[in-house]
Amino acid sequence: MPAPPPLTVELAMRRLQEMPEAERPRALDILKQRDPAIHAKVMDALWGATVNRPASGPPSFGSGALIGGKFEVVQTLGEGASGSVFRARDTTHIGDDDFGAREVALKVSRIDTGHDGLHRDLLQKEARLLSRLRHPRLPVVEALFEDRGRWVLVMEYIAGDSLQQRRRARAEPFPVAEVLPWLRDTLRVLDYLHTIHTRRADGGAPVSDTPIFHRDIKPANLILDPHDNLYVVDLGIARSGISELTSVVPSAVGAGSPGYAAPEVDRGEDTLPQSDLYSVGMTALTLLTRDDAREFSTRRRSDALHSGAPDPLHEALDRADLPASLREWIRTATMLAPDKRFATASDMIEALGRAPAPPASVSSSPSPSRRSLVLALLAAVVFAATAVGAWAVWPDATADGTTEAQQADVLDDDPLLVAEADPVEADPIETPPVLTAPPPQAAAPAPVPTGPPASASGPVAAPERRPEPPPVQTGAVRATVLGEDGGPLAGARVTVVGQAASAASDGVGDVRLAGLPAGVHMLEVRADGYVARQFRVEVAPGETTTRTLQFDIEDLALDAY
Repeated sequence: MPAPPPLTVELAMRRLQEMPEAERPRALDILKQRDPAIHAKVMDALWGATVNRPASGPPSFGSGALIGGKFEVVQTLGEGASGSVFRARDTTHIGDDDFGAREVALKVSRIDTGHDGLHRDLLQKEARLLSRLRHPRLPVVEALFEDRGRWVLVMEYIAGDSLQQRRRARAEPFPVAEVLPWLRDTLRVLDYLHTIHTRRADGGAPVSDTPIFHRDIKPANLILDPHDNLYVVDLGIARSGISELTSVVPSAVGAGSPGYAAPEVDRGEDTLPQSDLYSVGMTALTLLTRDDAREFSTRRRSDALHSGAPDPLHEALDRADLPASLREWIRTATMLAPDKRFATASDMIEALGRAPAPPASVSSSPSPSRRSLVLALLAAVVFAATAVGAWAVWPDATADGTTEAQQADVLDDDPLLVAEADPVEADPIETPPVLTAPPPQAAAPAPVPTGPPASASGPVAAPERRPEPPPVQTGAVRATVLGEDGGPLAGARVTVVGQAASAASDGVGDVRLAGLPAGVHMLEVRADGYVARQFRVEVAPGETTTRTLQFDIEDLALDAY
């Protein structure tokens, strides 16, 4: 019996094409276990076939165009090699015009949908995986469909400015105290993505079999909304460790952005958790210094080291006006070898807590209102000027010179889980209490002492009065739960993810949740005949936020059809 021919990439590809579609994922899993090298080359071939497949020319999606029969294009947000991103309005959304129409972001691929069944199944599987992600700092991925021969990815629209836009609008780098919370929020998102395979969905099944890597962390993909909440966007080239092609909207082999992509990503090798962490380090460099990450490509750094010259990135860090511990934090994150970087996003968050921001600088010329406050305090505080003057002038400062917000950022090292809400920052105290000397009293006969004689050191000082911490700021949510047909749903259960707050909708679909900490929350809605769906809502202190929570036809349970 002749020996079977040696397995090659071409042979594996041909067998996959001949195989029933349902058997292909299992075959790829077996191939990965038996011959990782061939599996990697097959995946590269699949990736390249998807990326390089010629397109017949993108369709015209100008302003006012209707995509998918329901999304009206409002604005073009960006153009790239992988496709175009549009801001669009959902014309089927039912709600009060006073609250505005529902808007989404549509990523339209330049690659046509005329792939074989294998590629189509892989894209759809990855889209389903991304649609299950739920994190307060990630836009919700809603759907993937075809329109005029193009893949269209539907995502939650986040209005705001990117950190790239804000950095370009500044002549100077951002203050360290301003950047640290952004870095921490970004790392918490990565910790969620990298550990997604350890999390359980409804019924106990894992959300994903393997971690997910973003692969394109950079200032342009970090968005600040009008309330300065940070979001990590553009999961379009995210890849997971599943044994299939893993790009929803393909861009290029070795995806990532020059200067921000880790060396192994540049070389087209397997993406690691440390690959995303490298990008965070380069992002920190761009935000905190006058240098741009794009100046330090892995080729330039490698060439310098091979020629015996110093690493240009390390030279830039040495001259950066940053705390030494923060320079070392960036240096560790951006080492060329992955095993020399931080191992996990959680480790990087913990190390960031050991690189505190310097105290905010004091302006040499306070504003008139601040000057008036200082003078008033100086006039009022007589005997306690030394003890309480500094606190009274700077009510936001703690004993070690850092602000409460800075101290919270430094101490809050725990990675944010999907079920956790963002920490609530207390509002600054506008009018601090002032300790004043008691008013003079009329002379009175000295009382006859009845107790032990007073100490020679003088009277015992009154206990120091400390300002009471401000109460936690809370707000409320009033929502209306609607079905896919726009009708109100009575008895729907709305739960705040990560908290005990929960309520059922009344006969007209209305529900109210009170006493919620100010900040961003995820609301999970369950109703008979629908699969559970989550909505993001932002609660403002002392206000009631109104939302319409509407199920789509895609949310109908299978037994409802």
